[in-house]
Amino acid sequence: MNDQEAQFDAGLERQVSKALSQDLKRLYQSPGHVPDSIDRAILSQLPVPSTRAYRIRVYRTVAAFAALIGIVIGLLVFTQGETNISTDEQAQTSTFARTDIDQNGTVNILDAYSLARHIKSQQPARPTWDLNADGRINQADVDLVAYTAVRLSRRELL
Repeated sequence: MNDQEAQFDAGLERQVSKALSQDLKRLYQSPGHVPDSIDRAILSQLPVPSTRAYRIRVYRTVAAFAALIGIVIGLLVFTQGETNISTDEQAQTSTFARTDIDQNGTVNILDAYSLARHIKSQQPARPTWDLNADGRINQADVDLVAYTAVRLSRRELL
């Protein structure tokens, strides 16, 4: 224990004056017992919910939840039956093939890292790595690979 803590502890042992102690007790004492008649009078003023209204509220909640489940199941069944590939997915597939820098069959953040390291080393690059077709292979192309790596398709969101 250091000196400052010892000084604080020593202050706890001080006695407060009797008048201050009595004033604090009066200030913070409980108001006493509330008679039962007052409790009943207050409780009688509260509105009592009707059982019928409560049941209607529960039925509405259950019906809304059941409708929501039906919609979700319908969407899942509808999207499972789709065999046509949307143009968004076709574009993603062609971008996928071009952004697979290390050609291991998956586009991940390592592809972006590989392209960035290749650019930094200033080695000759493949023309197909100009992903944004601006005539240069630079950070914008790396960003496009990274975006493709972390992007979720609509099918993955469902």
